[in-house]
Amino acid sequence: MSKVKNITPEERENALALIRKLGLEETEQQINYYVKMQRDSKNHREEKEGQTKNDSSSSIGKIFGLGIIIALFFMIKMCGGCNGCDSSDDSSSDSYEQSSSSSESEKAPSWIQGTWTCITPYGNMQVEIVGDHIREIPGDGSSYYGTYHIQGDDIMTESGSGMHYRMDKSSKRLEAGQGYYFEKQ
Repeated sequence: MSKVKNITPEERENALALIRKLGLEETEQQINYYVKMQRDSKNHREEKEGQTKNDSSSSIGKIFGLGIIIALFFMIKMCGGCNGCDSSDDSSSDSYEQSSSSSESEKAPSWIQGTWTCITPYGNMQVEIVGDHIREIPGDGSSYYGTYHIQGDDIMTESGSGMHYRMDKSSKRLEAGQGYYFEKQ
């Protein structure tokens, strides 16, 4: 089998996850095989979508679904840093304002490491934190992978999602916004 060119970190991670799930040996040959399989599957889906573009009812459904996903993204993003989201202590907002003006990154507490899930009315969300890397899987099925840094009580992502998560240090949990909290798995 020929080597697959330009494997993205996301493709590699997805292939490794599948290989591990199937209990196979993690070799470059296996990774190449599953990345090629993913790409072939994606190309097939794109071809199929191109054939059904004339179906107006499915187009309306896709537009409506995309609108809901975009609205959810902005609602969570806007509320993630607000002072009124499940916060009865005024001192927490003062520390947030002070820390957000600081450009230095703080050391992440060890308890945030691991897999976190949150169920909201808009869908299930998952965040995986390993070392200084974060992987975010919002309810729309997309996936963002990158690094993060700590700023005050917030985990500021650098994964392309634009999200940040407030740490509830006393309860050792993460807030998704609007009073929804992640549970550690």
